[in-house]
Amino acid sequence: MTSVFRRVIRARGDVLFTGVLLLALGCLANGLPKLYADVDVYRLGALTLLEGKSIYHDLPVSAIGGPLPYTYPPSSAVLFVPLALVPTWLGYPLLTAASAFALVPLVTAYRAAAPELRTLLDRSWLVVAAAIALLLGHPVANTIYWGQINVLLMTMVALDVLLPRTPWPRGLLLGLAAAIKLTPAGFALIFLLRKDRRALLTSIASFAAATVLAFVIAPSDSLFYWTDRVFNATSMRIGGPLANESVVASLEKLGMTGVSLSLVAALLAVAVLAGTWFGTRAALAGGDLVMALGTTAAGVLLLSPISWSHHWVLALPTAAIVLLRGYQRHHAPLLLSGWLAVVILWLAPHYSLPAVEQWDVLDDIIGSSYQLLALALLTVMSVRWFRRGTPPTVTQRDFEAVA
Repeated sequence: MTSVFRRVIRARGDVLFTGVLLLALGCLANGLPKLYADVDVYRLGALTLLEGKSIYHDLPVSAIGGPLPYTYPPSSAVLFVPLALVPTWLGYPLLTAASAFALVPLVTAYRAAAPELRTLLDRSWLVVAAAIALLLGHPVANTIYWGQINVLLMTMVALDVLLPRTPWPRGLLLGLAAAIKLTPAGFALIFLLRKDRRALLTSIASFAAATVLAFVIAPSDSLFYWTDRVFNATSMRIGGPLANESVVASLEKLGMTGVSLSLVAALLAVAVLAGTWFGTRAALAGGDLVMALGTTAAGVLLLSPISWSHHWVLALPTAAIVLLRGYQRHHAPLLLSGWLAVVILWLAPHYSLPAVEQWDVLDDIIGSSYQLLALALLTVMSVRWFRRGTPPTVTQRDFEAVA
């Protein structure tokens, strides 16, 4: 009985230490002062919704003083209501703490799906160390800097996709994440290719439930969003060109406009769709769940009209897996690729470029470094698929066996 009590006390101490450490590092990540612009938009959206006003037309001025539009579905404002109960100065550290804590289950989900991580991260403090490493990398640090919710969303997706078993219906978290931001909906491709109909239908149902609830609470805003705002996402871009790592943004920075921009963007979109489809199939066929998640993430981010560099939360763990595999297998090209990807994702070299509307070719290569890494991953994974011929699709039973 005494030994059990001691283990409980020790476990609680570990949790407390982890929480304090992650919270402190989260608050210090990426420098001061914090802008917390996005968390203020989340909070103002929920407040406006509770007041019965339009979140798209009547949003108050944010804490940083600028008019920031609400670009998310109305269902997100419903889910952000808890933030409306606290002031911005408190909402920001609460979201920071939640994001920092979420990195631990994110790393745990990767460990559950990647055999090489099960031995490497076989102690709780090593899981915390990996979480800290992610926290200090640019995508997560920049997420915290802006008061964004990307870490929480990607943790929800990773838990739904990577865990061998979930205490909730698989797909529930992915659907709710998509109800907050539409981008996570693209990860349903994994359920589709795995022929996991239950998870796919669950994700659709949870997304639909949140959307219907928003229609009941805010019918006018819901109608406006789904008939207008959702088709004009690119017009809602706020800020300079540096952080937007979408394909369309890079083409614009090369000076493309009008028909040429639309044509090249459409051709690239088809290529990215094909690469994502075949690359994810190749990963699933080999039981490589973490790479299936990384490949899908690469495609989703490339296809999105707006992909701020803080959206690339899952890119760093994917690059770390490539690096680790190169080291464990003594594979020099894989090791070099992993190191290069980790360094680029960690340092975000595009932030060293001039903040202009158009770059020259060299600047665009540097500024598009995240996208080039994603395109390289899609290419390699697609080649894996075609080299294997036509392997059978991994089913749900196969998935649970390899996970």
